Amino acid sequence: MKTILATLLTALLLLPVSAHGEIQTITHTVKQSFGGSQSPDDARISAVAKAKREALEMAGTYIESLTVVKNYQVDKDEILALAAGVLKAEVVSQENYHTKDAFGIDVVVKVVVDTSVLDERVKKLLQDKTHLTQIKDTQKREKELLLRVAKLEEENRKLTAKNQSTQKLKKEFQQAAQGLTAVDWFYKSEALWDGEKCTDPKKAIEYLNNAIKLQRDFAFAYGNRGLLTSTCANIGGPSRTIMSSFAYDRMMQRDITAGGLLTRIWASINVPLRITTWPSA
Repeated sequence: MKTILATLLTALLLLPVSAHGEIQTITHTVKQSFGGSQSPDDARISAVAKAKREALEMAGTYIESLTVVKNYQVDKDEILALAAGVLKAEVVSQENYHTKDAFGIDVVVKVVVDTSVLDERVKKLLQDKTHLTQIKDTQKREKELLLRVAKLEEENRKLTAKNQSTQKLKKEFQQAAQGLTAVDWFYKSEALWDGEKCTDPKKAIEYLNNAIKLQRDFAFAYGNRGLLTSTCANIGGPSRTIMSSFAYDRMMQRDITAGGLLTRIWASINVPLRITTWPSA
């Protein structure tokens, strides 16, 4: 018996470390000040989005080192898209602070990287070009919104320093925050997909509806909702017929954008499809 146990122990010790994998936790903090026409809530939304994005960029180091990624020769934006597609950034804490000069919020997020399953998940996503394109373009949208917030914050500080009104910036801060919140709802819906299968279609549709309410030109949200409603007849929400789809939009008082209109028509004829480009303005 002792001989058998000794043999098994020796075999385990001789296994390569990569076979077991390891768990790596990345923690990242963003300190966001606010004032003037930027509300505490708008500042919090921006800080959370920024912290999650930067944490995923840090996690991208692990993905970039994978052999499968090197073989595909992906660029920097695709590395971040892969990180967002296979990893999850979670908020650990949000705490307000104040100094003699400013008020602000500290946001701490973490990303857990399980290297034992990372390679396989990345490989699947690389093979799903449509899904990867969705994530990549959504991140582009998020990046543009964060850059917009940064410019607004700079203008806000300049006007405040000159004792001038910042009221004109209030609506722009709110619009940017709404856009970032819509992106977050979309990411939450994407987290419910396991390859080509959605693990909780009803919840995913709920998240997509939330995104669409905030951003009516969110083509990918319309597209994925159309895909879900066209393949899951037992789920409530938009009807699968063109006529009732129009009625549904009127009832909800939503604008029918070019992207939204097309995706709902496709959904009504039961053709699963994911949109891969943003509609032109």
